[in-house]
Amino acid sequence: MPASTEHPQPVSLAPASSLAQLTGLLDIARRSIELDDATRQRKAHDEELKSAYVYHKAVNRLEKVERDSPEWAAMMTATTVEYQDAQKAKRVEYNARRRLQNAIRSYRNA
Repeated sequence: MPASTEHPQPVSLAPASSLAQLTGLLDIARRSIELDDATRQRKAHDEELKSAYVYHKAVNRLEKVERDSPEWAAMMTATTVEYQDAQKAKRVEYNARRRLQNAIRSYRNA
């Protein structure tokens, strides 16, 4: 016989037997939507940052910018706002993912 492997128990989709279970599932759904929104925002900010880099290179007639060069420093200065927005969006997405994981953990432990 093959060695048995442990698999996580599937989440029961039976009707919620209590208000607490239903509330937990609704919290998971809400957190999932929040994570989806945060992911979309992060992707949008990533695209804005990439566009800012492309624009900076086009305006300054640069094909490639070497890291730690004077051109790199100028590009980083010119795109500071877009970079900060992208970093903030990453933090928001990370926190939304963490909140979803916590909601799932709370539901499973209830």
